[in-house]
This record gives sequence, C-alpha cells and structure tokens, in this order.
Amino acid sequence: MTDETKKPPMPFSQVLRTLGDGALHDELSQGYHDLLAAVIEQKKPGTLTLTLKVSPDTKMATPFVTVTDAVTVKAPQAPRPATGMFYNPKTGQQQREHPNMQPLLDSAGAVQVPAGDDDVVAIPADDAPAVTIPTED
Repeated sequence: MTDETKKPPMPFSQVLRTLGDGALHDELSQGYHDLLAAVIEQKKPGTLTLTLKVSPDTKMATPFVTVTDAVTVKAPQAPRPATGMFYNPKTGQQQREHPNMQPLLDSAGAVQVPAGDDDVVAIPADDAPAVTIPTED
C-alpha cells in the first residue's frame, strides 16, 4: 500500500460540485426543489436518481477514470381526466351508447318520442334538437 492510498477519500459533496464544473450539483439542487414541490402538491411520492458511470481509461500510462452522470427526476403527475366513456357489452365491442337503452335522438337528430306519450311537451332550444320533458298532472 502506498502513501497515496492512505489518504482519506474526497468528500462526495466535493465530487458533486466538481463534476461538470458544478453543473451536476446545480441540476440536482433544482431537480430536488421541483420534486419537493410536486410531491407536496400531488400528495404522492416521487424519486430523484443520480447515476454515476465510472469507466477506466486504459489508453494512458497513468491510470485515470472518466465519470459520466445522469439525473432522473420522476415527479408525481396530476391525474388526467377521463377523455371518453365506453360500454363493453357481452359482445366485447366497445360502444358509446348504453346497450340496454333506446337512443334519445334518431339518425336525423330529432327526439324520439315513444308512441302513446300524450303528456310530453317539446321545448325547442336555439340550434339544438328539441328536448322533451314529461308534464305532471
């Protein structure tokens, strides 16, 4: 063992400040700040991962290594709202209409009124198909 190997290791905080002339330390600080804000806002966990790849360089007479860094921030995301709803009847085919209900509008966009419903009043709206509301006696 030489005197060189008996020296204490470089503090890791100093390694972080040295890599990329301080850019890695700045990126980690900002990533941690952003992650904290997202975790507090979403009330869900997140991660910040630092990967250091240390590779030997065998081309030089004096041994040295290269260090490559990668920072990954996985912040919790706000849930996305549903963008559609489909029924999945026994046939296995998805469809927008409820499989056990008759359609409200016919193919021309007019309201379908069942035969014999004399107590139904049609209320037209501007540029919209007529809507029917049963009356109370």
